[in-house]
Amino acid sequence: MGNRRMIQWWNKKQQILIDIIDCVGLAIDKHGFLYVSNNAKNEVRRWKMGAYDNVGIVVAGGNGQGNHFSQLNRPTFIFVDEE
Repeated sequence: MGNRRMIQWWNKKQQILIDIIDCVGLAIDKHGFLYVSNNAKNEVRRWKMGAYDNVGIVVAGGNGQGNHFSQLNRPTFIFVDEE
């Protein structure tokens, strides 16, 4: 199960960025946003790099598991285009 945290290591120091998350996939766009797929909550959230509030903004899914337009089914990989 792990400790369900996203940790940044920089110069031998660690910082917990996001706590209590079932992270499966990560992506960063050219504007510095971090995207994280949460397998247990069937959603993808977005954070601004450096402004981690442990909440983020749901950008996909978040309406339970399923195959409807507003749902995801255990999301894993994330790909972010330039737009």
